[in-house]
Amino acid sequence: IKRPFWLDTLGDSNLVEIRIKLDGKILRVLTKRNQTYASNTHIFIVWMVGASLVLIGVSILFLRGQIRPIQALAAAAESFGKGQKAEN
Repeated sequence: IKRPFWLDTLGDSNLVEIRIKLDGKILRVLTKRNQTYASNTHIFIVWMVGASLVLIGVSILFLRGQIRPIQALAAAAESFGKGQKAEN
């Protein structure tokens, strides 16, 4: 739509109100909520998957830095428990 419009989807009713500004007037359309759909759902899904992959990559990088000292501590504790000299 090349004109300004407003959608009211927050109400509790089963209707969706669409208002379109025309030349000096406002066209008001009421339609059933179950007959409306978002045509850009695939864009939302692509953004969600992309953002999830980026965040997973960043979290893996940070977790790798956190796991190394824990593994070194576990190895030192195991060697201490076996009575061996701990490596520095």
